[in-house]
Amino acid sequence: MHGFSRTAPQSFKRQWAATLDKAGTQSHLPRGRQAHGSIARTGYEEDRFMANTLLQMYGKCGSAQDARLVFDTIATPNAFSFTMMLVAYAENGHLFLARGFFDMIQNPSVICYNAILAAYTRFKKMASAEGLFQKMEARDVTSWNTMVSGYAQTGHLARARYTFQSMELDGIAPNEVSFVTVLDVCSSGRDVRMIQSRLGDWERDDGDGDESPKIGNALIVALGRFSQIDRAESIFLAMPRKNVVSDSSAGMIAAMAAEFPQSLLVGNAILSFYSKLGDLELARSVFRAMPTRDTISFNAMIAGHAQNGRSLDALFFAREMRIEGIAPDSASFTSILWACGHAGLLREGWMEFVGMGADFEIAPGVEHFACVADLLGRGGRVAEAEELVQSMPFEPDYVSWTGLLDACRSDSDRERARDAAQQMRALRPEKSSPYVLALF
Repeated sequence: MHGFSRTAPQSFKRQWAATLDKAGTQSHLPRGRQAHGSIARTGYEEDRFMANTLLQMYGKCGSAQDARLVFDTIATPNAFSFTMMLVAYAENGHLFLARGFFDMIQNPSVICYNAILAAYTRFKKMASAEGLFQKMEARDVTSWNTMVSGYAQTGHLARARYTFQSMELDGIAPNEVSFVTVLDVCSSGRDVRMIQSRLGDWERDDGDGDESPKIGNALIVALGRFSQIDRAESIFLAMPRKNVVSDSSAGMIAAMAAEFPQSLLVGNAILSFYSKLGDLELARSVFRAMPTRDTISFNAMIAGHAQNGRSLDALFFAREMRIEGIAPDSASFTSILWACGHAGLLREGWMEFVGMGADFEIAPGVEHFACVADLLGRGGRVAEAEELVQSMPFEPDYVSWTGLLDACRSDSDRERARDAAQQMRALRPEKSSPYVLALF
């Protein structure tokens, strides 16, 4: 280590802090290193503010090794220095080093705790995360969100909901991320069926009975339409928050919309929820009422309609997306090609496939090739489908061969069907169904 002998002028700090922040935000390591070299040549690399900013940049760019080299030059690291080094380790998968560094810090801040919590949950080490969470003397909304997300990602949905409900009992108000995370829980398995059941209860309710489910279900219907947000919000604000949140998954969605009526993040989460649920009318209502829409919004509508047998509607939203000047991404094209295949639109599907690279500079992935192979097969062009699967610049996956097998069966092409079945069995030897299907 060496001492700090030069202090950079404020104008210098502002200029290079902005450059390093941009490099970090874009995860552009070469640009960050280039900036570091320029700073070093001025001699102001020895300024602790600049060193800390470099630390933060390298962490965001995924280079914990570069971050540690910078840290080791700091003669008197401050709390921010230790925190940024810890975050660099934790966010880049160096869990052992992160925990060791954490244990070196006296009186670690909530930011330090949250960095380790996030690392534990990312690697699905929920027992370690729980132990650390229980030791925290002070928790913020990020701490709770991390635990809720961790439980959800490891399949502990009931625990995720319980933790969400416990957050407010601890005096922490949920934010957008909290609600979006819980909505993902709601749209998984049993919770989706719960929403459907509660909506049915509301339709059958004649005004009598327990108030709690009535209120929750009335809110979900009103807020599901999203355009009635003002009335729904007034109802919501008149109720104790804990009653809405603890009532049901329906209440959680209601709370989301009332708390963040202008939030694109929340709007997209609700939109995706209804699309997954298959309630396309509610999804359309949400979509049309959203003040702003982005690629995620349109992808939810395209995928939701395509997966529910409404391919032409899916393609309508794909066209509307472009009319609004919103560029499709890789996920958009997967749904678009899938919709073209199920609508029998061979020419349109092929044009979309070609346009991915030509118009949007998106390299087709194995899922896109699989969709086109399925499209050709459904159009009776089985030989071309087989050629595409065999010539794609990837190893064909199980789904690709499944689509070809289905096409062969429809075209009564037993020889190709057997070849496809053999490929499928090689990929998943535990499955016998491909061979059975190939015989018919």
